[in-house]
Amino acid sequence: MAQKVRSPAEATGRKFYIMYDVSGWTNMQPEIEADWTAKMAALTASTAYARQNGLPVVGIRGFGFNDTNHPWTAAVYLDVINWFKAQGCYIDTYHAFNMLSPWMVGRIGNAGDSDSFYANVNQGDQADCNAHGIDYQPCVLPGDLSQRQRAHGDFIWRQFYNMVRVGAQGIYISMFDEFNEGNQIAKTAETSAFVPTNSGMLALDEDGTACSADYYLRLTADGGRMPKCPIALSATRPTPVLDHRLKAVIGYMREHVNEPVNVEDVASTVNLSRAHLFSLFRDQLNTKPQVFWSAVRVEEAVRRLIHQEEPLTSGALALGFSTPGNFSRFFREHMGVSPSKFRRVASGTQGPHLLTGVAP
Repeated sequence: MAQKVRSPAEATGRKFYIMYDVSGWTNMQPEIEADWTAKMAALTASTAYARQNGLPVVGIRGFGFNDTNHPWTAAVYLDVINWFKAQGCYIDTYHAFNMLSPWMVGRIGNAGDSDSFYANVNQGDQADCNAHGIDYQPCVLPGDLSQRQRAHGDFIWRQFYNMVRVGAQGIYISMFDEFNEGNQIAKTAETSAFVPTNSGMLALDEDGTACSADYYLRLTADGGRMPKCPIALSATRPTPVLDHRLKAVIGYMREHVNEPVNVEDVASTVNLSRAHLFSLFRDQLNTKPQVFWSAVRVEEAVRRLIHQEEPLTSGALALGFSTPGNFSRFFREHMGVSPSKFRRVASGTQGPHLLTGVAP
C-alpha cells in the first residue's frame, strides 16, 4: 500500500509520510522498530517523502492513552521515541517529540465545540509547544456525516479558522477516505439517488443544501491556503458548494429546458471549453452534461404533469419534443412508467421533485 501511495505522490507533486497506529498492538515496541528498519525506512529515499527541518517525518498515533488498548508505560513510549530519533527521524508526540498532533474525532461535533476547544485547549497547547520548541499540528475533521455534523462545510471551516488564528504550524485532516466513520473528505454521494437503497447512509445534501461530490476536497484546499495567506483569515467559508460556472450552466439549462441542448453552446455561456465543462460535471456532480440535461427535462416534465392540467401533447411540445410519442418514450426510460400513468398516481403530491439533486 505504501508503494501505491508513493508512486502517485511523486507523479503529482504531493507529499506523504508513514504514520503508525499502535492501538491494540501487543508487541508494539520490537515490531515497530523492526518494521521501520526492514520496510518503511526505504521510503524516505523518495523525493515525495515529507521532511521537516530536514528530517523524514514519522507519525505515531496512540501514545499517551492510559487504557488496555495502549498498555505501555511512559518509559516505553520514550524509548520508542528516542529510537526513532536515533534513526534520524522527525517525530510528533509530547515534549520528547518534534511535533504534537492532538486527535479531535469524537471530541467535537459542531462549530461551538470547536470554539470551546480553541479557547480552553488549543491556545494553551500552542503556548506550551512554543515554549518547548515543538511544532503544533491539530486535527481538523469534516464531521461525521451519519451524525449530521457537517453543516454543509461550516463546521470544518470553523476549525480551519480557529487553528490558523491560534498559530498552528500545520493542520492534519481526518480523514481522506474514512467512509466507515463518516469523516471522509473524498468524493461523496451528492444526493440519496447515489446511495444504496436501505443502506442507512446519508448524502451530502442531508441538511437540505446541495453540495458537489468534491466539495470537501475543495474546502480542504481553501483551508490549506489560509495559513499561507492567499486566502485571508476569515470565519466565513469562501468555498461555494457548487462552482459558480456550474451553477450558471445549470441555470441556463433550466431556463432553456424546451430547447435542444448543444454542449459547446452551453459551455460558451460561461467561457469554458467543452472538455472543461465535462470535467466540471464529472468532478462536482459525477455525471455528464447531457445526462444532467435529461434529468432537468424530466424534472420539468414531472412538475408539469403534477401541477398543470395541460394535455400531454401540449406538454411534450413545450418541452421541445417533436411528438407526444417521443416524449412518452423519454419519460418512461427515466421514470419507469408512462406520463399518463404517472399523472394519475402522482396528481396532487407536493414538490420539489429534484432528479438532478440540485435545487433551483
